[in-house]
This record gives sequence, C-alpha cells and structure tokens, in this order.
Amino acid sequence: APKSADGSGAKAYKLAARQDVESFRVSSILYRQDFDSGITAAEIQNQQNGWYHNESGNGARSEFVIAENGGDGNSLGFIAKDTWYANASVGLKFDALGLDPSEDLGGKVYIGFDATFTREDDFDPNSTPYINLLGEGDGNRFATIRLRDFSLDVIGLNDAGNENVKYNIGSTLDEIYGKRYRVEMYVDVENNTYSVKINGEFVKTLHGSEISASGSTILGNAAPASIGSVTGIELNQDWYSRDGGIWLDNLEIGKYSIQAWETTSLKSVNDEIAPGLNEFEIEVVQNEPIDGGGIYIGLFKDGTLIDFKQYTDVDFDENGLFMQNFSLDIPDSPGEYTARAFLWRDNMQDISAAPREYSFSLE
Repeated sequence: APKSADGSGAKAYKLAARQDVESFRVSSILYRQDFDSGITAAEIQNQQNGWYHNESGNGARSEFVIAENGGDGNSLGFIAKDTWYANASVGLKFDALGLDPSEDLGGKVYIGFDATFTREDDFDPNSTPYINLLGEGDGNRFATIRLRDFSLDVIGLNDAGNENVKYNIGSTLDEIYGKRYRVEMYVDVENNTYSVKINGEFVKTLHGSEISASGSTILGNAAPASIGSVTGIELNQDWYSRDGGIWLDNLEIGKYSIQAWETTSLKSVNDEIAPGLNEFEIEVVQNEPIDGGGIYIGLFKDGTLIDFKQYTDVDFDENGLFMQNFSLDIPDSPGEYTARAFLWRDNMQDISAAPREYSFSLE
C-alpha cells in the first residue's frame, strides 16, 4: 500500500484507491451556466444576480466579455487591460442563485468548470491569475488554482497541514496557454477537505487525492481552515499584464456521494487457468461503514452463471481493506469466462459502481 509522509500505511491505501476506482459520483446538478444564453457581460459589470467584481492598484483596468474561446459556444472572459501593479477579481456568490447554504452548499459539494488561460506576447510571467473556491470564516479562499512563472498548480496544504505547497498541473507554455481544462472539485465540507480532478485525472498528493482546506492562498506557512459552506467561485488577476485572460465555461454546482465499498482488485493468483479448481484473489476497500454489506462473486461462461461465492460477514482491517483468496471451479469446456464481483446490501442494493470483472478464455 502507498505510504503517508510519516511512513505509516494508515488511511493511505484507502485514499489512493479512490484515484484508481471512481469512488466519487455526482448525484445531482443544482445549477449550470454555459454562458450561451440568459447572461450578459453587462449583468456582470453591473454586479447583478450574484456577480461581483473589484479592482485596486495603480491604473487598475479589466473587462468582461462573453464570447467564443476555442470551445463549443461562449465563455466568460476576464481580461486584464493594464500593465501596472494592480489587482482585480470577479466572482459569483452561490446563495444568490437560490441555493441553501446548509442543504445545497454543505455536506459533499461538487463544483465543475472549464478554465482556459490566455496571454499576449508581452505577458509578464510575474502576473498571477488564479481561481478560488470560497467558504465561510477562515476558509474564505480555501482552494486555489494558480498560474505563475509558467507553472499552473493547485496551491494546497501539505501532508503535515502546516504549509501550502504546489501540486502541479502544467509547466510548459504548450501545457498551459490556450488549453481548455475541465476542473472538477469535490468538497467535503464536514471534513474540511477537497479533491481536484483535471481532465479526468485526480491531482495526486502524498496521501491520495484529498487536500485539507487552507486559510491562505500563497505558498509557505499556512494552517487548516474551516469551510462552513461553499459560498462562491472567484477569478483573480494579480500584477496583471496587458490582455492576460482567464476564461470560464460550463460552470456546474451540485452534490456528490462516495461509494461505500469499492472492489480495487479481482484477479487470478496463478499465471495460467486450467480446468478444475483455480485460486483467485479479491481486494475490497471500505470508504464508509455500512450495515448489511456483502461481497458476491459469480463465475459466468458465455454469459451463464456456473459458480458462485459470497462473503456476508466482511471484516475490514484497520486500513479499511478486505483481502480474500477463493476458489472457482472451471469446467473442462472451451469458451469465454468472466469472474464478476458485486457489492450489495439487503435486497441486492448496490453499494458501489459497476462490478469489477476478470475475464479469460479456454480453448
């Protein structure tokens, strides 16, 4: 199992497994904005319907546009129009959308959006555009994606929880500018943690995919923060250069759930499979405790069930891992075979996503 920074294996396996098996499942989308209709740049400029913006510094000047930007349909562009030291931000307050702070923006909250960064030839690498998720109290900007010195990173707490570090997304011009990133953020408000998925892949930390909410957006000394509820999203430009831009599209706010159990491995113990009894191995990870859960393994030949194993008294170890070797009886008959593991509770109620499968053939 992967080790945590202190060398212990506790909790590390369970979190790492979430990157290999899709344990986060979006259960509902409560708000969606694709900037193709129902919103104008003037609405944002006039700070209506939850939108706001601020500018400060020498000669601060920025603009908002809703236009095509290399994708399907329109995006919101937040464009810097000055080369002086300045700061500008534009954001959306989620409570203005009719979302309840506790029910909709507490618990397990899903935020998804497309982000694109653009620049002109005279772009200053000291310019720092970034995207924040906002919370209450000391978690006002608890999650940050930042671009600086041609490095695009998630800025988040380290494994020890005492320092903000960089979790890199891209580090070359081709990886960063003009590329559309699909960003998905899974925020566990109660545990003050979040996970970030970029273009379908989790940003990996030393202990899996979870990052503790931070009370700071900058590198260096920092402390964990309380989120309270997810109150908004904000785009920022610090020390911006002429025509440097952040483009936002396909913003979604919703809820997600975690699979209670996951089958992380199902395989043959032997290099070859022959007619007769054959030994297999299964590994199941418990993400959340439940009552009445069971593991059911079926062997299918050409789609027909021919052998079956079940474990209804599942004893997970201290790391939330269950490992078991078992035998399946393979007939002396050519065909296509599939061992399939189901995780059920009560009356065949799924407690995971699609069943894990292991297929082989006999000739």
